[in-house]
Amino acid sequence: MTTVTDRPTVLHVEDLSVSYGPVRAVRGVSFALHENECLGVVGANGAGKSSLLAGIAGLVRPSGGRVSLGGTHVTGSRTEDNVRRGLVLVPERRQLFASMSVHDNLLLGSYVRGRDRRVPEELERVEALFPILAERREQRAGTLSGGEQQMLAIGRGLMSFPQVLMVDEPSLGLAPVVVDTVADALRELRRQGLTLLIVEQNVRLAMALADHLLVMEQGVIVSETGAGSALSQEALIAAYLGGTGAGSTEGAPGDASGGMGEEISRSLLQTELSKGEQK
Repeated sequence: MTTVTDRPTVLHVEDLSVSYGPVRAVRGVSFALHENECLGVVGANGAGKSSLLAGIAGLVRPSGGRVSLGGTHVTGSRTEDNVRRGLVLVPERRQLFASMSVHDNLLLGSYVRGRDRRVPEELERVEALFPILAERREQRAGTLSGGEQQMLAIGRGLMSFPQVLMVDEPSLGLAPVVVDTVADALRELRRQGLTLLIVEQNVRLAMALADHLLVMEQGVIVSETGAGSALSQEALIAAYLGGTGAGSTEGAPGDASGGMGEEISRSLLQTELSKGEQK
């Protein structure tokens, strides 16, 4: 039986660090993403998840470490060059061209492909995956609902013919029923053979989609689990509520202290984790 780790490594991140002046947002993160794998990165707001994707994609220049795509060293390469290589980021909060039509936003995704004859075929595939985009083809992107905009952002990323599609917070600000639609689309992309790297605060969604899960706290990976392995609830609770993960400071304000607020938060998070495991 073939496992995820038996497949070729598509994206290799080694000891990657990202800094903004004196602030180290990502500190020595390493992982391997295999062909047709979905890797999830979870953690609280401010854990460094989006900065990790920015460093990989080339939106910011890493302060240390190495990124390889299919064995090619791409650390610090321009984002446009990485997209041409097949390393594509669907950014947080979509970042669409609001005044342009749905159709034109999708076509912009294929800009780096020039006159590639596959573009019309890929456009049909995206509209089949998200039928609402075909219905709204001439509508301005800024008038779409949040869920429709997220579908459009993913579709635009697909129009770049990604080898690896990185999706930053796909459920952010969406109603639960819309989150389910987006999750179904991501599962279908997996079924079609696409390799995914998904950053999420929604633990339950990440657990439902990912083969392999990394838990990030204060710029470092504090826990990870492989496909079929038990997920450490305590590591996730620590990453979201603080107190035991790497880089935490004992006795600092906001640390776990047994207060009623934290007990309620812990209970709610455990409930969400249980739902994710049952799904």
